[in-house]
Amino acid sequence: MDNGQLIMDNYFSLYSNEKFRIMRSFELKSLVMLLVLLLLAIPVFAVDDGDHEYAPIGEKAIEYKNWNYKNVMTDEEVSLRDFAKDKKLVQVFYFAHWCHSTNYQAPITQKYYEKYKDDGFAVIGVSMYGNLEQTQNKVRWWRFSFPVVGETFSSRKRTKSLHYKYRTATGDNRKWATPWNIFLEPSKFEEKGDMLVDKAFVANGELREGPYEDFLREKLGLPALERKKAVNSE
Repeated sequence: MDNGQLIMDNYFSLYSNEKFRIMRSFELKSLVMLLVLLLLAIPVFAVDDGDHEYAPIGEKAIEYKNWNYKNVMTDEEVSLRDFAKDKKLVQVFYFAHWCHSTNYQAPITQKYYEKYKDDGFAVIGVSMYGNLEQTQNKVRWWRFSFPVVGETFSSRKRTKSLHYKYRTATGDNRKWATPWNIFLEPSKFEEKGDMLVDKAFVANGELREGPYEDFLREKLGLPALERKKAVNSE
């Protein structure tokens, strides 16, 4: 092989290696960029693609009884029957402070309580499966102006809780089943004894904001809101 041929072979060998190195570098940078874009997109997709556990409000047969639980902030005992006196509609809002669906619903429930409390609407929260101190911190963080009581602070008592008994009776078979909402109309309470109602409106999951407010207004005897209907584009 003459010197000219050797020089040409070395040149093409170096050119090929450099081209390969550039291609690999470009592919690696592209892969890194793609991963960064995917990571940035995860929070958006999580909210839009099934992170909520919405449930409709529907009437169910349920033998719901009076209870006496302690207020998590004041340690005072609260009787549900006494709390409901003179109210048109009472929402019992079962929640766990660590539950992501509860975190979505909590500010909406607080908003509607403030908006409709003068129309006879009342809310009482029932904390489940979280320790007292963390529950208190979350109640402050949510800035609840309605009372919150505690049924059980132990996750080990999940299947022994009244919450479990009531929500499974209405077909809610989620493991933790928070949030769980039951709406009581005190005018329909049994006059005496522990039994309050044998049927009630419940939602086996998170409440969707629009239908939630529509339901409240109907039960409180307020005129329906006019909502814009979505226009389908052809």
